[in-house]
Amino acid sequence: MSVTATSPLPRLRLGRIALALLLACYLPMASAQLVADPGKPDAAQQKDVLPYAIDRDGPGAPAISAVDGDGFVTLSFGPGKAQDAPGWLVIRPREGHWDWHAVKSLRMHVQNAMPWALTLLMQLKDEQGQTLQATLALPPSGPFALAMPLSATLPLQMGMRSGPVIPWTVKDANGAESPLGLVETTAGTLDTTKIREIRIGMPPPDAEQKIRLGKVFLPPIGTDDLQAGYTGIVDAYGQYTRADWPGKYRLPRKLARALEEATPPDVKTARRKADGVKDVRDLDGDGKVSKREQRLARTEEQAEKRLTARQKARRAKAWRDAQEAARADFALHARQADQKLANALAALQDEDEENAGASYSADKHRPALDRFGGITGIEGSSHGNGWFRTGHLTLKDGSRRHILITPEGNPFFSFGVNAVQRDNSETFVGGREFQFTSLPVRGMAEYRFTQKKDSTETLPADSGAQRNRHFLKGQTHNFYHANLYRRDGDDWAQRWVTRTGKRLKSWGFNTVGAWSDDSMNRVKLPYTRIAHVSGPFARLSDGNDWWQGIPDAFDPAFGHALEATLKKETASSQDDPYLIGWFVDNELGWGNGSAPDPLARYALAYSALKMDAAQPQAHAKRALVKLLRERYNDDVQELARVWQRPLSDWKALEAAWPAERLPDGRNPQVAADLSAFLRLHAETYYSQVAQALKKHDPHHLYLGSRFAGRTPESIAACARWCDVVSFNLYIPSLREGFEAEEFARIDKPALLTEFHFGSSDRGPFWPGVMVVNTEAERGPAYRKMLESVLANRQFVGAHWFQYLDQPVTGRWLDGENGHLGLVGITDVPWHDFVLSVARTNRDVLGQLRREAASVSTSGKSSD
Repeated sequence: MSVTATSPLPRLRLGRIALALLLACYLPMASAQLVADPGKPDAAQQKDVLPYAIDRDGPGAPAISAVDGDGFVTLSFGPGKAQDAPGWLVIRPREGHWDWHAVKSLRMHVQNAMPWALTLLMQLKDEQGQTLQATLALPPSGPFALAMPLSATLPLQMGMRSGPVIPWTVKDANGAESPLGLVETTAGTLDTTKIREIRIGMPPPDAEQKIRLGKVFLPPIGTDDLQAGYTGIVDAYGQYTRADWPGKYRLPRKLARALEEATPPDVKTARRKADGVKDVRDLDGDGKVSKREQRLARTEEQAEKRLTARQKARRAKAWRDAQEAARADFALHARQADQKLANALAALQDEDEENAGASYSADKHRPALDRFGGITGIEGSSHGNGWFRTGHLTLKDGSRRHILITPEGNPFFSFGVNAVQRDNSETFVGGREFQFTSLPVRGMAEYRFTQKKDSTETLPADSGAQRNRHFLKGQTHNFYHANLYRRDGDDWAQRWVTRTGKRLKSWGFNTVGAWSDDSMNRVKLPYTRIAHVSGPFARLSDGNDWWQGIPDAFDPAFGHALEATLKKETASSQDDPYLIGWFVDNELGWGNGSAPDPLARYALAYSALKMDAAQPQAHAKRALVKLLRERYNDDVQELARVWQRPLSDWKALEAAWPAERLPDGRNPQVAADLSAFLRLHAETYYSQVAQALKKHDPHHLYLGSRFAGRTPESIAACARWCDVVSFNLYIPSLREGFEAEEFARIDKPALLTEFHFGSSDRGPFWPGVMVVNTEAERGPAYRKMLESVLANRQFVGAHWFQYLDQPVTGRWLDGENGHLGLVGITDVPWHDFVLSVARTNRDVLGQLRREAASVSTSGKSSD
């Protein structure tokens, strides 16, 4: 039902709104009106306001309160069913349309009236029916101005996965502060000269939800809310500028003032040029050089000419001293944070011993460990064979669990961290200097960490991870490197290795996971390595190709590339007993085994069908044809009958099949054929990798390919050929979202190789794949996952992703900008989270020790 403001049914409720339509004017937020005319820029609303209609659309349309004392109305969205269409508040001009071509965004004053985040839907429609739409999480907060850009946009166009957290505080020309937020993602097309509707809605909630809506208006002409939303969001240390949190570094004002006063004119000029200022004399950045600015520039130039060589030397020394003082303060801050955490960890250990009382023994609460981290003193432990292998641990209740065995023969549960690296934290700065408040320039020591990079050399521009992203190549800066230099000086790289190794051990980790720096191999912690097979071989598509297409394992070029890759990668670590084993490739696109849509379930088979077998690269298509000829005893008419597709001969099958001709995978017999191809392809891939790895590194385990997307066929093939099946699982626990019962039938050791829990309240905006609301929730989420891993008798460990937070403005590779780390960009650990993680790791290891009765090898080892 659609109800206008003049309809008799809601006369009492909407009468005040209709009256206010005639009275609205430009007012501060405290007395904002829903009815300010969105068809005129903000300043113009003081002169005249055109009336418009307030409608309600859909069965879930919100109830609308009277205007309250603050000039807001409350929109109450009643409960509904998930399959129901959203309910809408609709704002239309009474006559004609609005012309917004002179501005770049629409603003409205809103407030989430609930104590939790709500999903808000927004749509703008023009007279042709075109729609620009947005979905955003409206946080619980006070009222603020929400700006919706009038063109399609998303954070990837600004170079990052997720945009700034809303709202933040802005200052106007007079210094007055007010909260502002940006709708970061909009999609669709809009003719801004003929706007017909503003629609505000919400998906059907489980229970009544309320938002408050105030003035709806356009900002002054020339305002660029989108650009402003991303301007100055990162400080000199790589930290987000618009929020504070425990442990955030701020340069003391006295040192900041001294640094500013000592900055040489040439450095100031270089900074202004780096910021994109066309004329360095333009001090206020308005694009013009006033007479006052001209006088100041001449005065500075003349003063510079009068300086003697001695004065210049003194100034240079003052500049060096100011920088060193700033670095010393930064280093002190980092050391104090480390010491605070060390004290807390020591207190945690003392607490464990005190709680244990007189019955305390290291055997019960802190298991004695061998040099690799294996639990000693378990019945059945042997001297080992010098390498990591798989085995079984018999528990005191008589059940058995899979376990890893150290080179010394003791059971080992892998507590790991991925990407323990000091490199790869670059973020693109070229072309988006406006996002940074202070980038280093030539003449500054930190400038050495600025370099050019091209992400497309590693990740194709047409891959899913790069899709719609801007800033794929150009100038980068590594804030993490710069901060390590500030902390440790020229020896920063080696000090990082030593400090990081000590950290991991004290936090209860015993494994350095994939993508970690080779230098971490020296800290005497077990580690894993990953090899990525690349080369000019054919690929199949799962329809998404997030990283890129999966290798066509039937292509001989893949076998050649595999041999070359493993020969090179394994050469340096073949004889290292600390190496647990190898991952080969990562998150390959096998398809989605749980998808109801056969196009996703059997994606690789359909990908092969679309090929023309006559083409040189169509190895998979020829393998599929050969398989089907075998399955149907060379009877093409029987295949045609089963598939319900006309086939005159086998040449018709060899031709490229268009999408509309593909067989229906909902047919059980068709599904069986497609499944057989998936099985053949997976077997061909894993058998080749296993045999090549055995050839080049016979001692170490094959740890699989780190499943994300997966099918039963690919998991079964992996289990046959790998020593351990690895899974990247972004789920709350192994009890939720993992096919534990199905995998248990295979009875194979498994390793959780990626998981994390992120929030957006500590700098980086993207909370990752598994989101928690706050930093305080990350620790309990980690414990829940680790306890579920221990409870699953097939899993032999869990590896957190990742060691370090990603850059606020997105990592150079793909723009990910998540708060996922144990450590922040200033190399300061997230104190409370790390403390919680250390406790969990200790508790899980202690529980495993208490439950263990005896250990045995599985007979399936790397040898």
